[in-house]
Amino acid sequence: MSRWQGLLVGVVIGLLALGGWRGEAWGQRTLKFAHAARPGTQYDVAAQKFKELVEERTSGALKIQIFPGGQLGYERDIVEGLQIGTIDSAVITNAVVAAFFPKLMVFDLPFIFADGAHARKVVDGPIGQQLLDGLTSIRLKGLAFAEGGFRSLINSKMAVRTVEDLRKLKFRVMETPLYISLFRAMQGTAIPMSMGEVYTSLQQGVIDGLEIPTSVMRDFKFHKIAPYVSLTEHTYSPIILLMNIRLYQGLPSQTQQILVQAARDAAAIERKFVDDSLKADLDALTKEGAKVNAVEKKGFQERARLVHAEYEGKIGKDLLEAVLKTRP
Repeated sequence: MSRWQGLLVGVVIGLLALGGWRGEAWGQRTLKFAHAARPGTQYDVAAQKFKELVEERTSGALKIQIFPGGQLGYERDIVEGLQIGTIDSAVITNAVVAAFFPKLMVFDLPFIFADGAHARKVVDGPIGQQLLDGLTSIRLKGLAFAEGGFRSLINSKMAVRTVEDLRKLKFRVMETPLYISLFRAMQGTAIPMSMGEVYTSLQQGVIDGLEIPTSVMRDFKFHKIAPYVSLTEHTYSPIILLMNIRLYQGLPSQTQQILVQAARDAAAIERKFVDDSLKADLDALTKEGAKVNAVEKKGFQERARLVHAEYEGKIGKDLLEAVLKTRP
């Protein structure tokens, strides 16, 4: 047992003896919170609000130190850090966590949700809670789902208007099997790649484009070298507020409740930020030279069914059907 863990156990025992949360008994602790996005993005908004609420509701006894921009590694590195305890808390893209816990892939299936309201209803409801609870099996505590937004396409070569246009392009995808399968089903070329390599790869022509929320297109200035933005909105991208499970389980129950509620409240604030930013992002992209176009979604949706069928076994037929039954 490390010195830190020993101190934590001693504090918990003391709190139990006192019968609950007492800031003066707890003493001050600082948790390392990581994310891979830039300051000011939706990931950072969720992190900053979580920090603010936790510190306020524990009267400063629990501090959160945020490490943005991949300072502690990119997203897969952060998940692994959470599992072994070198990172205490984080906000991570759902698809990356799904590589460790495949049932989460249900939320990344293309066109699984009718719209944003439908997606939020599901992730905040019993299905979402079931999946958050299931993360204990991979040594993580799922606190709440925030939102990355719907993902669309950006590339340097041409406007994508139909699914057939993807045959002509090479797209970077996250290093997860589902996203590779998605582009193969749509007959595009998928190149798995970490986010840190993308800008240079676009400049060098290794890839023609990538699929991300419009906010990330703007934040990373991808439109400066890849001006074609096609609003496929093919996948909804939750982002998850997480903690190391041992740390969470070692805390008094009242502190656990504070952390969960702070995460949920931070997620609600972050979603409003996403809503408010969407039109501003599109306006800014257009003003700065991006060529934004709508697409014919029917062909994309038809090919998406191939991905649903391929991943039914990995996700679980019952879970997939439960999500589909919630469609309005």
